[in-house]
Order: sequence, then C-alpha cells, then structure tokens
Amino acid sequence: MSVLVVGEALVEKIILERGFGCDVELIAGDTVPTLTSMAERGEPDIAPELWINAAKEVIERGVAENRLKVAAKVLSDGGIEGWYVPKHMVEKDSGLTSLAAVLKRPDLFPDAETPGKGRFYTCPAGWACQIVNDNLFKAYGLDKAGFVAFDPGSGEGLAGAIAKAHERNEPFFGYYFGPTAILGRYPLQRLSGMEHDPPTWECMSKPNCAKPSPNMYPPAEVIGLATARFAASNPEVFAFLQKVSWKNAEVSALLAWQEDK
Repeated sequence: MSVLVVGEALVEKIILERGFGCDVELIAGDTVPTLTSMAERGEPDIAPELWINAAKEVIERGVAENRLKVAAKVLSDGGIEGWYVPKHMVEKDSGLTSLAAVLKRPDLFPDAETPGKGRFYTCPAGWACQIVNDNLFKAYGLDKAGFVAFDPGSGEGLAGAIAKAHERNEPFFGYYFGPTAILGRYPLQRLSGMEHDPPTWECMSKPNCAKPSPNMYPPAEVIGLATARFAASNPEVFAFLQKVSWKNAEVSALLAWQEDK
C-alpha cells in the first residue's frame, strides 16, 4: 500500500507493517494534489493526516461520489493556533493569562528596536497567519496599547525566540501553532479573552480587512482518509484507521522527543 508521508504516517507505518503484515510505501505529497490524486486515480491508498480547512469541498465531493472514505479525526482537539506567553511569566504574575492583562503591561515585553514599546511576535512574511495577525493586531488595539509587531524572519526565528525566552527566563508574547515540538518542549500559556467569531473570520483572513473585529483562529480539523477502494478491500486495516485519534499535546510531546532523540 502507499501512504502519504506526514508525521502520522511514520507511526502508522510501524503498526501496519508489524501489526497487519502490510508492505507500506511512504510517498510525499501536498494536501490538495494528494486529495485530487486519491479521488481521481486511487493513489495513495491512505492519507493519515490531512488538514482540511482549505480542502473540505474536494473531500466532500470525493465521499459523495464514493471515491474517498473518512477514517477518523486524528487530532481529537484539532490543530491549534493562538497567542502565547511563557508559563514562567505567569508563575510570577498569575494575571498574565488573558490578552487584556498582557495589553496593560507592554513594559514586560520590551522591543529592543523600539524603546518604550512592547514586542509582539507575529508570523514570518509570506505565512497566511501574518495576514490574520495583522488584522487581529488592529482589532485588539495593540498599537494603542503600546506594542509593535515584530517579524521573526522565518519559522526557525519564531521558534528560536520561544526557545530563548524559556532558556534565559526572558519574556515572549506572540503567535504559535501546534502540534509542534516547540509546544511539546516549552510550557506556554495560550491567552484567553480571544474567541473565534465565524461571521467575521473571512474578513480577518484577507489583507487590509476593512473592519477588523476581535477574533481568534478556529481549531483546524485534521482527519485520516483512505480511498474507498482500499477501505473496501482491506476492512481490518480501515477499522484500525478509524480508531487512530490522539490529542494535540500528545503529538507535540512526541515531536519534541523525536527531536531530542
């Protein structure tokens, strides 16, 4: 069988080979091309971890035409995105668990390049989340609160800022996502007081949203998928795939262990 290569696939490969005696080939592929190939060509047989927010229509059409079978919600609490501070800061000031509390203390997050201002770490240029963060920055009035948005330059730069904050007991206020090794390794406090608002979300995801409104990223639905042909001819394997589901924190912890080892 052929399986799309993602983190989930590496775990399932071991179980499929040792538990079911399958011959498993891992192949690389992006979400939309993989879905299209599965629906139209029946390859690969399994996509064990698909982030489907941008591809729901393709999946729904494939399921309706009996070309695809949804196996399970592999991340039971979904992929997460949010704004965080280190928990070592919360331990010193228990009130720093909400965005409102953080906005009152820009002095705790000094920006080295703009004296007197607090630093908010946004996403690197080119990431879709940078657009959302720009709009959230305006909606929650971070500028008026005394903060500036800081582009870390890359994903590595953003991760490095979090690592540095924990290893040197320094401040950090900014965006991150999971499951990731960073969230598995470093204790971060996701800020409260920011709720997802579906009616205004479309505008928040567009550059120069006319009326940015308070909002927050929704959980990303992450599923396992198989071709209908494979599911029908391998019912025991598909039954296993239907049971694969774990929490975001568990995957983050595993990714951190993987990096360490």
